[in-house]
Amino acid sequence: MTAGHALPLEQAAQVLGVRPGTLRRWVREGCPTACPGRRGRGHALLINPAEVRQWREAGDRQALALELAQQLPEVM
Repeated sequence: MTAGHALPLEQAAQVLGVRPGTLRRWVREGCPTACPGRRGRGHALLINPAEVRQWREAGDRQALALELAQQLPEVM
């Protein structure tokens, strides 16, 4: 991922319509980041909102596929 379209966490959260704490949790769960944050000035966590949306949508599709697979034996 490139940092070209990346935003600081707080701004990315605002663009995505979620709270910064939610976005931090998503990062812990594997959400893609443009630049992992470190301590100290100038080392903020940068996030590309478009890639976060893709990551979330992929997770939603996978959850739906798992749900359908669990119901398949009942249908058969």
